Amino acid sequence: MDYDKNWLTEQAMLNSNNVAVITEERQYTYSELDKIVTKTARQLLQEGVKSGDIVAALSENNFDFLVLILALWKIKAVPAPINTRLLESEINDLLSFCSPAAVFAHDKLKTHNIKNAKLFPLSSPANSNIKFSEEINTQDDALLLFTSGSTGKPKGVVLSYNNLLQSSLSANGILRHAQGDKWLLSLPLYHIGGFTIIVRSLLFGCAIIIPDSIKTVDLSNAIIKHKPTHISLVPTQLKRMLDDNIKPNVELRAVLIGGGPAEDELIMSAYNKGWAIKKVYGSTETVAFVCALDSEYFAEKFGSVGKPLENVTIKIVNKDVNSTGEICIKSPSVMKRYLNNTAETDLNIKNDFYYSGDIGYFDEEGFLYIESRRTDLIISGGENINPFEVEAKIKLHPDVNDVCVFGLEDKEWGQIVAAAIVTNNAGLSEEKLKTFLRGKIPSFKIPKKIFFTALLPRTSLGKLKRQEVKEKYSG
Repeated sequence: MDYDKNWLTEQAMLNSNNVAVITEERQYTYSELDKIVTKTARQLLQEGVKSGDIVAALSENNFDFLVLILALWKIKAVPAPINTRLLESEINDLLSFCSPAAVFAHDKLKTHNIKNAKLFPLSSPANSNIKFSEEINTQDDALLLFTSGSTGKPKGVVLSYNNLLQSSLSANGILRHAQGDKWLLSLPLYHIGGFTIIVRSLLFGCAIIIPDSIKTVDLSNAIIKHKPTHISLVPTQLKRMLDDNIKPNVELRAVLIGGGPAEDELIMSAYNKGWAIKKVYGSTETVAFVCALDSEYFAEKFGSVGKPLENVTIKIVNKDVNSTGEICIKSPSVMKRYLNNTAETDLNIKNDFYYSGDIGYFDEEGFLYIESRRTDLIISGGENINPFEVEAKIKLHPDVNDVCVFGLEDKEWGQIVAAAIVTNNAGLSEEKLKTFLRGKIPSFKIPKKIFFTALLPRTSLGKLKRQEVKEKYSG
């Protein structure tokens, strides 16, 4: 396969009759998919979208969304999938920040009314005389994804075609794709774990199974009906499947588990029930996972996230006496930059190493262990939640004097959002505060547990002792 040409075009030429997409309604071959995408690409050009343009898109996972993304790549525009769970105000903030040339919203997306958004799928006639080059420069921008940053503002991660390509090639040492394989699209396309399913499928000629939704019942039905070979899940999804006593199909060879703290008991339970678990570690900035632990090592290295993939170098810096320190990653899959943020880019990428902010260590056999993820970020159900953002909204309540937001371990969600509150009004209740927050932040960011206290511990300089607060309420 020629990676310097549009990847869908290449698959349509090499494997035209192979199945590319499976929905609950029908299947599409690579040839059929390419024709639909080409038509949409021409419509986009007629809408004024140009090569290099950032194009924001809002949709749940569906065939139309996949077509839009692939059509943007046909004309070498840069898709920017937006988290549909965000508030309208948050979406508009992201759009103001990235200044897209166009914004598209799926016509079935009822929850948002974004200014100047065009509905898709497009209905305008496509001029079949419009031509475009199939050549791509793999160093060009290919994707913009937003991820929660430590400053309280989401960061726009710019990834090149080469970043996506190299990640997939490295991951294939673990995933071992073959013709006829089927990926279940089990994560949102605005998350790197979901988007890389598209990339891997295109590069290795796999079929993408698109369930009706990523709810447990629809994922379970897709597993039973379509028999995927590969799935990527966050721990919350895996737990719900086990709770519903869902059995893996015999064809399923790889189940990637990442996206947050995963309970050892949960993973081992899934493994013992026949799920082909592979623990993984990575981030949006590294194009998904850069380390993986296969189940063959579970007996002796279960607490680890495995060894670095091929073409990945990981070093530990600022080590303590136990050789624990910050995890830094060098790989051709490491992002190009943060959008419109040179200072943050320079802070996080030094001498080609991405400074992750995660803390860990290597054992004597080269297996990586994670002690903490990005210090203060809360990862709940696969969503990154910045505690400072939640604190800012809580402080808007007139009866709140002080607040500390933190994550608590949880068997279903990995972590849940919790808050310790100092109030000047004994009548302020947990439910009243949650009601106040509704509409100010998305529901998944509202604390599930709220504790009231007389005082929050701070240093002599006034800095909140977050770890001390977390330990107090973790019992």
